[in-house]
This record gives sequence, C-alpha cells and structure tokens, in this order.
Amino acid sequence: MTTRIAVIDDEVFVRKGITSSIDWHKYDIEFVGEASNGLAGLELIRRCRPHIVLTDIKMPQMDGLEMARIVRSEFPEIRILIMSVLEDFETVREALRLNVVDYVQKFLIQPENLLQTVLDIQRSLAAETPEVVPVQTQQAPSSQEPSSLYRLEVRQAMLYVHQHYGEVLRIQDVADAVGLSENYFSYVFSNETGKTFSQYVQEFRIAEARRLLEKGDIKWYEISGKVGFDDPKYFTKVFKRHTALTPAQYYRKYADAVSPKDSSPSS
Repeated sequence: MTTRIAVIDDEVFVRKGITSSIDWHKYDIEFVGEASNGLAGLELIRRCRPHIVLTDIKMPQMDGLEMARIVRSEFPEIRILIMSVLEDFETVREALRLNVVDYVQKFLIQPENLLQTVLDIQRSLAAETPEVVPVQTQQAPSSQEPSSLYRLEVRQAMLYVHQHYGEVLRIQDVADAVGLSENYFSYVFSNETGKTFSQYVQEFRIAEARRLLEKGDIKWYEISGKVGFDDPKYFTKVFKRHTALTPAQYYRKYADAVSPKDSSPSS
C-alpha cells in the first residue's frame, strides 16, 4: 500500500526540504500535495485524504492545532505529525490531546530521523487501518466511514450520526439501531471514544457547520437548522464555545480565504 503524505508549512524551504531531502518513493511513500497555511491544508486534506499529515503549528489564516482539531473530528484515521519550533508545555499538551502521533523540533530533526518517524507511522497504519481511498471531490460527512479501530456498534452509531446529524438524535434511537441497550451503548461508546455520545454528536455538528461556513455557499444565519440546532441562539453559544468565534465571525474570517495555488498538489 502506498502511503500518502501531505506537507503543510508556511515556509516554502521547509516544504521543499522535506519533499526533496529523501527518496520517498523508495519507501512506497507519495506526497499528494503541500499548502502554506492551515486553511489551505484543510482543503488539501479533504480533497486528497492523505494517510499522514506533516504540519507546522504557527501559520497564517489557521494554525496547525486548529487544523488538527478539525481533521481529528472529520478524519480520525489520519495520522498527524507536528513539526514546530514551539515547545511550551501547553502547546505540547494540546497536541497530545488531539492524538498527534509525534511532535518534533522542526529545525533540529535530521532527514534520517524524520524518515524513521514516518516509517514507524507507516508500519502502524499497515497493522491497524485499511487503506484510505482518495477522493476527487469533497464528500459529505454522511459518506465518511468511521475508523475501523472502533468496534462495529460504535462505527455504526457514528455512521448513523453522519447520516442524520441534521435531525433530532435521541440516544435511545441510536442504541436501538445498533442493537444495544441504551445504558450499555452509552458505556461502550464512551469507553471506545473517550467522549459521551452527546459530545460526539455536538462536535460533529459543529465540524459540519464549520465546513459549511468555510465553503461560503450558505450564510451563517442559515446553517443552524441544517446541522441539527433548532435554536439559533443556542447554536451560536455552542459554536463559540468550540471555536472562540461566533458563526458570523467565523464566516467573515474564513469565507473565500483559500488560495487555489496553496491547495494544489505538487508535481
């Protein structure tokens, strides 16, 4: 299986150094593209579905941790390796909380060490996850397959959320759909994912709201009902708790912000 990698860093010499310093094809590794900021990187990831993302933290438009947070919500199977000059405790702790697989000093790591880290991730992917099939167009969350690392009932519940997030979601209905009692389903889901079912639903709805806002096709005040929030005021409150911005602020910040040249795959 060819391992697909994306590189996201605002310094072009870093991106080119990574892609050219090692004969990656020798190890069955393909670079599917590069981007110069987190927002363009997110578009690249959604379009090309790499197995591994190498990213900086401090970047314009969207930083690496914010991008990693969205990627973790939408594509939990993708492995993220952070390369940064930042090493303060809070930054490292946040990276670990987002299940970043490694955190390296960008200007200290040698090519052979970076290669070894990537090969370790490659072996882990081969052992634990199926190949992620690249897509040519953006897929709606309802068509995304949950990570195979979770047991079948949890994956079925996640897929149910992906298909019905715009509707009223009762935990009893989802438990019935996957063939478990409500109490046992709640225990299994929390034990497998580290969060309650309601937390997962809310995070997925907010992730979908962010995706719609980033596309800019829908006005911010039209989105709440599309992602399962009947009360726009409550939607605004929850959205701000997750992003530190109101939907209107997020819309103004990210609409039409992606530059095509940043998100196009490198040749």
